[in-house]
Amino acid sequence: MVQVELLVNTFYKKPLKPGDIIEVDAGVAERWERNRIAIIVSGVPAAETDPNGEIEDDRPDVEYTIADLREIAESNGIDITGLRKKADIIAALQAAGLPI
Repeated sequence: MVQVELLVNTFYKKPLKPGDIIEVDAGVAERWERNRIAIIVSGVPAAETDPNGEIEDDRPDVEYTIADLREIAESNGIDITGLRKKADIIAALQAAGLPI
């Protein structure tokens, strides 16, 4: 299962609105992201494992949710209006000098 954040009003077992975060199958998540219905916020495969088999993943796109990134931007006075993709928000935070 993958968590997605809705970008538009839609119906998936119940009415949903932009900003809602729900869990869907990976195939649904990929299709919705491709069609700009939602963005994937978690459930991204881990990057690597250490020799003990533990996940080593300090990528900001996995470490932070969209909500986390929005909160960081707001608390630092960084305008991310219009940014919908995690990568774009992370780039804006990094461009503003935050060590994300």
